[in-house]
Amino acid sequence: GQGLFSYSPSAVYVRNKLWTPEIQNLSATFVKGVPEGVAAITHANGATEKVFLKHGVPVGLGINNVDHVVVSYNNGIKGHPVWRFVTGVDVISVELDKEFVVFARVLGVEKILVVSGHEGYTLDKIRWNCVRGLLKPEYRLEGYEKKYELIKEFPPVIDEKDQILYQMIKFHIDILYELKHKEEVFKDIDEAWIRNKAKIIEKQKIKGNLDNVYVKHQFEYDPNGNHIRDKTCKKLGSYRLLPDSLPVRALVSYPGSGNTWLRDLVEAGTGLTTGDERDWAHRSSQNTHKPGADLLVKSHHMQYLREVEKTDQGREDLQWRMQNVVYFSGGGVLLIRNPYDAIRSSWNHFQEYEGDIDVDVGTPKFQSFAMNEVQKWIDLIVDWVLLSPHLVVVHYEMLKNNQEKEVRKIMKFFGIKQNEDRFMCLENQRFEWWKRTKKVLKKNPYSETVNLKFRELIEIAQKLLKEYHHEPLPIHLYPYHE
Repeated sequence: GQGLFSYSPSAVYVRNKLWTPEIQNLSATFVKGVPEGVAAITHANGATEKVFLKHGVPVGLGINNVDHVVVSYNNGIKGHPVWRFVTGVDVISVELDKEFVVFARVLGVEKILVVSGHEGYTLDKIRWNCVRGLLKPEYRLEGYEKKYELIKEFPPVIDEKDQILYQMIKFHIDILYELKHKEEVFKDIDEAWIRNKAKIIEKQKIKGNLDNVYVKHQFEYDPNGNHIRDKTCKKLGSYRLLPDSLPVRALVSYPGSGNTWLRDLVEAGTGLTTGDERDWAHRSSQNTHKPGADLLVKSHHMQYLREVEKTDQGREDLQWRMQNVVYFSGGGVLLIRNPYDAIRSSWNHFQEYEGDIDVDVGTPKFQSFAMNEVQKWIDLIVDWVLLSPHLVVVHYEMLKNNQEKEVRKIMKFFGIKQNEDRFMCLENQRFEWWKRTKKVLKKNPYSETVNLKFRELIEIAQKLLKEYHHEPLPIHLYPYHE
């Protein structure tokens, strides 16, 4: 027959080639039983590709929407060059026979990286040729090119096919950091600087350009809810600045790791506010994020849809994760809590129990949830440690032991001047209003399989933190970890 068909075949032969193991669905115009012209193919891994078929054989270009690649077909066989792109980021790469080339444009600056084996070299210019409808760069390494430090070793949780993407994003972020680190204003921040910014905001409000001045009084009440009488503490507010006053930096953590707690502590210690997720609400009218208005912006390294629907969305999309690190220029605070407690806390958050908590903990559904979530726990750590040029790591367990020390560490890292009055007032504040009263479990709620996976990923995280000279995981403070 002839016409447009969608095929989910048990067996399809085209020119004596069996397609069944490779595709799930083929949507194309069939002429006398043979697909012709533009076709949509769903591969066995779920990726969809648009290709041009001639007598049932792919020729010309193919565009894959999952791997974000454009390939060239020659009589049904994929060849080089293969172009790869990242949604929302000005960086692309082209894979050649033995090398690949990355092109990045950052703030109007364009740079070229050649990756040959385990070495990276930056080039000033290249020439172009056209091969089967795709541009192919031509160059020659002379030996005097400037070397670029690549990611040398990838943790086993990163698929080999995704390693190119990590190198691309690292190159883009490194350029961005090189261009913008000179603009950092953190070193100028002290109480006088904050007061001056607050006066500017007040003037804008008087002129009618602003609805209100956002200030939080962290030291208005003591932990028991009583008014604080100390005038020194009462006057220490935390201000939200005008947009673009500060570099956009993340306070990133897996859910249930104390992000809200650390936000309160940082606000009290610095006099600057922190912000909600950049995609905080599922309706744009509810999104309060204003780039550069807050010292740090909360991030769980997951799209907010997960919070809205209160369901496990599976592993977060890799392209979105890369965009998220780029958005913050790879800079900020990485807060890590042991997965045993963090995932249990996240589970309770998802259940939204009105009274009792830890219901169904230990059930098969809980074990399945834990196996999925610990992958997100390690993805977050791996992405930020591998890609960030400016990152300070804080461990929940260490924060619990000495909150002042960890807040001071963050301020020192960013170069923010420390006000001793604030730390005097902070001594009697814990900001733990958000905590749930959890049960003391008599035994490990995780199955043997889940515990093995936890230990495996904890070891990967530990090795990575040490390799990149970050403070290692305080494993001696982890429950159930032998």
